[in-house]
Amino acid sequence: MHNIFETLQYDPDLTIDEYNYVTKEVFLKHFKDETTFLKNKELLRTELVNYIKYIAKKEKFEQLFEKVLKVFNDAIAKDKNKVIKELALNLLKISKTDSLYLAYYIRQPKDFSSYSPREFAEYHFDVIYEILESCYKPRIELFYKIYTFDKDGVLPDTAGKNFGDTLNLINWFDELTKDPILNIVFSQWRNIATHKDFEIGKNSIKVEYGQKDNRKTKTLNHNQLKEITFYIHSVYNALRLAEVIIYLNYTEEIMATDEVKSIAFNIRSEASLLHIIHNIQTVGFEFHSLNDKKNIFILNLYIKKNNDLQESVIHASQVFTKLAMALDNDELQKDKFDEIQINILDKNDVVMASAKIDIKSCIDYSFGKINMNQLIENIAYKIESRGSQIENSVGSILEHTLN
Repeated sequence: MHNIFETLQYDPDLTIDEYNYVTKEVFLKHFKDETTFLKNKELLRTELVNYIKYIAKKEKFEQLFEKVLKVFNDAIAKDKNKVIKELALNLLKISKTDSLYLAYYIRQPKDFSSYSPREFAEYHFDVIYEILESCYKPRIELFYKIYTFDKDGVLPDTAGKNFGDTLNLINWFDELTKDPILNIVFSQWRNIATHKDFEIGKNSIKVEYGQKDNRKTKTLNHNQLKEITFYIHSVYNALRLAEVIIYLNYTEEIMATDEVKSIAFNIRSEASLLHIIHNIQTVGFEFHSLNDKKNIFILNLYIKKNNDLQESVIHASQVFTKLAMALDNDELQKDKFDEIQINILDKNDVVMASAKIDIKSCIDYSFGKINMNQLIENIAYKIESRGSQIENSVGSILEHTLN
């Protein structure tokens, strides 16, 4: 068995069975039953990456993740209907945190080699603000409500409470409220980063925080700032993962509430594409790039490790409907594209094969307006090296795997 915990990089030797085995070992115990777990198995393969990077390698984060999960489960055991309603009321706000986190992640620099120590420190303060304000704050507010309900049997009104108030009211959870190096509350770190209340020196950084009549200063070195930033990332991901699992466990109940029926969801396509591409890689493809040409959305993949060109392009085309739904669910993308194309590249980045379909057919299939045979008829396969299209006799293969 490949040790998946040793790498987060693409590895052609990883198999779908290995991912499924580790995903089951990590997550099944946190689901109310195996059926619910299996329904979310593909999504959990991506969550496995977050788990490995931020939680699994540090025992304290694993314990925090389980401790947060227990609070939610204990509250549900006390009064499931009340907690489900609260989860439904917060669904839109919570779901937006993933889009914001992903947008932040996409925007961050990929190469820090040219950064000076000052620029690198400023970058860390920007990260601290982005994570705490846009992502952590909504999720910790939900946790505070459920935590209070579990403890006192009352769902509190947070309308008059600010970020700092909420953190100060979460007792017995110091891991969720302050850093372990300077013991500065996260709301103060947010303020430090927002108002740029810091002075960056060559070997040290001074931060200032607190009310006007009670200002405090502390000094840390550059490596400590980096550690605090990673700690905030890790705490956020432990909290987030626990909440994700709770929402996945009770999706059907949440979506059936009156609170959700009136919500108009707009899911950023990046969030959906992240899961789609990760799952493509687990079945043997290596992701190359995304691009567009006029009204065509294009996904470029390297040929599968078995080097079978026809099998690669047929297998890749199985994600057409998922790609179409990802684009259609994004208000900024849904009217931009009419077709989707998947290119299969060799190791020299030359297109060897392709498959193309119109988005409308994929949407119609997803909503049961056309059947699988009609969907397959609209896919145009082409092997570039042979200069001819693959015949639709491959439909039997697609019908077996698309189902």
